[in-house]
Amino acid sequence: MILYCVPHAGSSALNYYQWKLLMNDNIKIVPLELAGRGAKSEQALYKCFDEAVDDLVEEIINNQSDEKYALFGHSLGCWLVYHVYFRLIKKGMEPPVHIFFSGRWSPLTKKEELKYRDMTDGEFMNRIREIGGTSEKIINSPEFVDKYLQIFRSDFAIIESYENPAENELIESDITVLSGTQDNSIKNSELLEWRKTTSGMCTICKVNGGHFFHLENMQDTINIIESKLEVI
Repeated sequence: MILYCVPHAGSSALNYYQWKLLMNDNIKIVPLELAGRGAKSEQALYKCFDEAVDDLVEEIINNQSDEKYALFGHSLGCWLVYHVYFRLIKKGMEPPVHIFFSGRWSPLTKKEELKYRDMTDGEFMNRIREIGGTSEKIINSPEFVDKYLQIFRSDFAIIESYENPAENELIESDITVLSGTQDNSIKNSELLEWRKTTSGMCTICKVNGGHFFHLENMQDTINIIESKLEVI
C-alpha cells in the first residue's frame, strides 16, 4: 500500500519523512514535494492552483505501480489532494482506496478568508506566527525573508485564487477527515460539510493538538491512518 502525502502551505515534504519511523511497514509513505523547496527547489513556484495539481498528478502517475494507494493532504495540501483525485480519475487511474483530508474545511464550504496578497512582509510574518507551525528562530532568520517568505506568499496566493470546478462531482472513495482538538480555525459544522463531497463513507476524527496536530501528535494521527488502511 502506498500513501501519497502532500504538505501544508510554506512547508516541505520532509515533514512526512518523520512518519516513516512510526508507520507500519505495510504502508509505504511517498511524500510529494511542492515547487520551490526540497527536491524541487530549482522548480519555479506555482502561478496558480491548477499548476500545483498538475505537478502532483504527474508525480503520482510517474511513481504509481499496480499497488493500491491512498492520499493524504494537510491544510493547503488537503485541497490539492481533493483535486488531484478528480484529475487522476480523468487520466484513467484507479481511484485511491482511501483519502485523508486533514486540517481544512471542505471546498464546498463558503467562507470568507483573510486577504494575504496585500499584506506587508511584517503583517504577513505576524500572521505566520499566529497560525503556528514555524519556529520563531526560522521566522527571524535572514533566510526566511530571502527564501521562505516568498514560498509562503506563493502558497497563500494560490489559495486566494482558488475556485472549485469539481463542486458538483462526488468522490467515490471512502474518506477520513482529521482536525486538531484545539484548531479554532475550523468549526465542527465545517468538518461535517466534507460528507457532501463523497458517495462513500466519511469518518471525522479529532486528534489532540492545534492546526498542526499531524506533526505535534504524529503517533495518534498515524494510528488513525493505519486503522483505515489495514482493513482494506
